[in-house]
Amino acid sequence: MVVRGTQRVIRRRAVLTRLAQLERDRPLEVDHLPVRLQALARGALATRRVLETPLSRILGSTPGRYGDFDVAVTEARRALWDWMCGLKGLDAAEYAVLRELRLDPRPLRGLLYAPGVLERGEDVFAAAIPAPNVDLVVGRLCDAIELLRRFEVALAAHRPDPYR
Repeated sequence: MVVRGTQRVIRRRAVLTRLAQLERDRPLEVDHLPVRLQALARGALATRRVLETPLSRILGSTPGRYGDFDVAVTEARRALWDWMCGLKGLDAAEYAVLRELRLDPRPLRGLLYAPGVLERGEDVFAAAIPAPNVDLVVGRLCDAIELLRRFEVALAAHRPDPYR
């Protein structure tokens, strides 16, 4: 029991350190971008912030009690889904900017459907739902936060060429 508690503390510190490295020292400035790309960058920041809350709740959840875990995972899934829906409004030129910046939303879309990450089982009406793999969920949520951060930074740094 002590070993598990120690492992949870170590895991929590590692995740907090990983998240601290992603913090910005300046506000996000994207006024130079087209409106929809501004919204995408601001949405990436907001989604990243939203994901940090369920992540901290997952790290603090009691092993064997998955109610809080399931609520946190549902919040994370919803936040990612909402941000991904923002991509639907982009036109071909805006997608070209994302390709030019090497920003690919497919890993985030894959996270939404990855088995065992944002859902604990395929059959929601099953009598027994498997226990979550907390390390997998935490790792993938951290990856998502890092990818969203890449969107923020790349879009904020992008300066469209006025001669194109």
